[in-house]
Amino acid sequence: MAPDYRKLLQLLQKELSYQDQLLEVLIRERAAVARLNQDQLNEITVEKEKILADARALEVKRNEVIANIAGGKVVKMSELLAQCPPSLVKTDLENVRTELRQTAQNVREFHDYNARLLRQAIGLVATTIAIFRSAPSADLPTYGGNGALRDPGAGKSAPTSGIVRRA
Repeated sequence: MAPDYRKLLQLLQKELSYQDQLLEVLIRERAAVARLNQDQLNEITVEKEKILADARALEVKRNEVIANIAGGKVVKMSELLAQCPPSLVKTDLENVRTELRQTAQNVREFHDYNARLLRQAIGLVATTIAIFRSAPSADLPTYGGNGALRDPGAGKSAPTSGIVRRA
């Protein structure tokens, strides 16, 4: 039975490695979102998808090993650890489990924060595009070469101070 627990430990350590890689990618993603760097975001997305695909494949292997250890039953990791004979492997399994939980929580927090940043960035870009698309009104006053405010509708210069004199 010990070899299966060792194999489970190896798989969990590899899973922890993938979670750490994902955390690093999410940190880079946050910086890319803040800079609105679309090219870097595209590269990061491809990298994230590869890590996630590798992690999914590893999860299948992990579930097979867990099913083998548990005799085909669906069990929680805590139940599996309770069945594990006291040894160095059990201690290592408990440590890796704790690290995996913490890292997974960090990944979730970074992912949620990055998702909020992306929504805000998309909103800012959409607002900016809307501003640029709206044509300025031809009736708006402009400044002339001498600094005086011109009102195209009136055809003569308007005073530049806040006080308007009427004749």
